[in-house]
Amino acid sequence: MRRAVPTLGAVCWVLRLLLGLALAGCTSWTHPTKPSSAFADDTAICKREATQAAIVAGQFGLYEDNAYRACLRRQGWELR
Repeated sequence: MRRAVPTLGAVCWVLRLLLGLALAGCTSWTHPTKPSSAFADDTAICKREATQAAIVAGQFGLYEDNAYRACLRRQGWELR
């Protein structure tokens, strides 16, 4: 009998959910000059960049999350 192997998308979704739950209520991303409404645009860009970086590196999960956070920091967002 073959065991079911979770798809990459499912694994990433679970990791993001767990990260979101861990950070919920504790911290938030802030920017010194941009309104909070600009976060959605910047986060979409950073998610795409992080996904591409993970594909190129062949590493997902924590690697992708670190690339996402680094991108947001380059955009000027701070986690507080």
